[in-house]
Amino acid sequence: MAVVVISRLPADVTPDDITSFLREQGYSGDIGNIRIDAASGQPLAWVQLDISNAAATAVSAQLNGRVWKGQTLACTETLLFK
Repeated sequence: MAVVVISRLPADVTPDDITSFLREQGYSGDIGNIRIDAASGQPLAWVQLDISNAAATAVSAQLNGRVWKGQTLACTETLLFK
């Protein structure tokens, strides 16, 4: 599994919203745990995806700069999850 970090999310985002968004963007693989941190006032999420690190980099590049619910997303990091 890999972890994709998505920041600049809408303030009211939920894990279900993120799952739906990923599906709308064409991601059809398994989505694991989604952890949202909104403590800074601008939520960011760690999303576990059942893909290789290279595929996670591609997903990150696809999402980076995408406008969703009025917010321009930033996907800044992908990590191998063991």
